[in-house]
Amino acid sequence: MNGTARVGIPLLLAFVITGCAGYGGVSDGTESEALAGVGKAQFDCANRNGSEYIESAELVFLVQCGAREGQPCGNIPEDRAEAASSREVFRQGRRLLEIMDLNLDSRISKLEFRAFCNQAL
Repeated sequence: MNGTARVGIPLLLAFVITGCAGYGGVSDGTESEALAGVGKAQFDCANRNGSEYIESAELVFLVQCGAREGQPCGNIPEDRAEAASSREVFRQGRRLLEIMDLNLDSRISKLEFRAFCNQAL
């Protein structure tokens, strides 16, 4: 066996195992019940594309829907535009992504959002 095969085969196996780790398991339903109340309303407000994740394109909506650093999840503001400039709103949303994105996949899941809401209480 040559050196490339010795390194390549274990790497390939690690890749396949990692890629399949989340599939075929039994769900206990915690994902669907991960968020409730005002936190769910804020998440749904920011999740404009319905992907079940708040992605980088939706960071402005995250701030406009009332999510704030260091504050508990609350109500969605009546005036979602608020006075801050678009650049400042995006900067705030980017900061929230840095805080909430626990698995570093550049998006916020319902579970990550729930952890943020609970942590800020």
